[in-house]
Amino acid sequence: MAKVAPKDRRASWCRTIAICLLLSSGGSGALASDRVSRFLELEQEISVSKLGVKLDIAATADGEVYLSGESRGGLWQLAEQSWAWRPLIFPKEAPDAPRHPESIDTDFSGDLWVSDADRHRVVIISPTDGVMRVLDDGGRILRKPSVLSVADADHMGVWTADDRVLVVMTKDSPSLTALSSVPKADYCILYDLTSTYCVQADRRTLSRYTTGRSTRTWQLDGPYARIGDLEAAPDGRLYLTDTAGRRIFAVAADLGSAKRFRLYESLFQTPTRLTVTEDRLWLVDEGRKTVMQFRLRTAETPFEHNLLGEEYLALSLHEAALQELTLAHDLGLKGADLDLNIGIALYGLGRYQDALATWTKLAGEPETQGLLRLWQGNALFRLEQYEAAVKAYEAVPEESPDGSRAIFNLGQTYLALDQYAQAKRVFQHLLRRNPDHPFAAVGLARSHMGLGEAEQAAPLLVAAAAEGAAADVARYYLGHLRLTMGDSEAALPLLERAATQGPYFRAALNDLADLNRRLGNAERARFYQQRLQSLPQDADSLAAFILEDKP
Repeated sequence: MAKVAPKDRRASWCRTIAICLLLSSGGSGALASDRVSRFLELEQEISVSKLGVKLDIAATADGEVYLSGESRGGLWQLAEQSWAWRPLIFPKEAPDAPRHPESIDTDFSGDLWVSDADRHRVVIISPTDGVMRVLDDGGRILRKPSVLSVADADHMGVWTADDRVLVVMTKDSPSLTALSSVPKADYCILYDLTSTYCVQADRRTLSRYTTGRSTRTWQLDGPYARIGDLEAAPDGRLYLTDTAGRRIFAVAADLGSAKRFRLYESLFQTPTRLTVTEDRLWLVDEGRKTVMQFRLRTAETPFEHNLLGEEYLALSLHEAALQELTLAHDLGLKGADLDLNIGIALYGLGRYQDALATWTKLAGEPETQGLLRLWQGNALFRLEQYEAAVKAYEAVPEESPDGSRAIFNLGQTYLALDQYAQAKRVFQHLLRRNPDHPFAAVGLARSHMGLGEAEQAAPLLVAAAAEGAAADVARYYLGHLRLTMGDSEAALPLLERAATQGPYFRAALNDLADLNRRLGNAERARFYQQRLQSLPQDADSLAAFILEDKP
């Protein structure tokens, strides 16, 4: 990965005063955090399906991109015109070339460095003429080089996997210096000649070492977190992949703050290696068998923060959306749509009362009334103020874009009120308007069940349980219906599936405990009762209702 010299790490990136403030404060300064947000914009995906696994990637400041393959052996260069990988060098064509390169990096002059762990050496390749230089000390210090990290114009860090030692190398001299030994580290990278960063053996903890002494640590959160790659970028930050958690982070050099890039997380499968230039981030995703090219972007103006907030909201990333939309508002952007979206973000975070308070200022905005009343109804429903929710849903014009959603939620509200005749009327009306609505048939079946009309409910649930978006929900209610009708044999497999796959875990476990008590299986009933009691309190309740409440 190409970097600028340490004295230029920030200067090359700081194109505006606000961005410079962000970097100099480590992301924690009030002015910077109030005005600048970093995010990624996907530009290109390039297949690596034929290049094997255990790939590493490196890029130069002027846009040359290289890939290495440890499993198959070989080095490739990205042809910009065709977006295809062209062979740079293969061991069979050049017997002295690295056989199974584990790590690659580029230096300031654009030369490609390759760790050749098989032969205990590092190879430098000039892509312009293909000339190779071998740095080899006969295995005295340079044993099994595994991770490369350029520090400045003259020095390259090499982590030796066998000895757990970070070695400093220079291109013009074969001399090697063992900078530090970290026996418990998985690997370390060289930041500059006084600072190193190490991923510890737990693959969750990142430690900073200054002149060989640990000065600070930062830990990746999440139950499945696992740091994959770690790179020091031109902006002075550390970029890393969370391979198991499928995330990318940028961490301040002092490890005092971290930025999570959320916008494309739903795409990631197994993000392994990355490299960063001044305005690009390249990510190898071996799960997708692609390399993703992202542009590093910043949102600074109110309009930019608003657009970014809308992107997050569409992906149900409510915390990030609220932050960006609030920034847009604080920086002077006004409008009914912005206030509505701020309330939707609050709603997504479970802050229903705050959402309602935000929406009160929109009472006189006619262009938002239909959508506003829908969301007010949703918040009132979640607050169990069902009568008020009914009035809000009934105020949404049927022919508006949100009319069908309001009708469905109105029916669900009547179910919550145990007003089954009204619910039945609403769902029948919705099915006449929209026969393919995925959950309306289940709502109608539940209305029939509430009215004691089991024979009318059963065929609706059987059809819905066969396929479609409502299948899991329909299976639970079909199992519950079979249980109430006394058909234990038919109810049992449906309820057991619902107890493991959802969505109504608590309700299914409660029914299974009841069913086994009826069958005389006291031990089995006790088992399901214990599972029910062990569920967290925020698991689906016995009276769970589905609303159409996605932005």
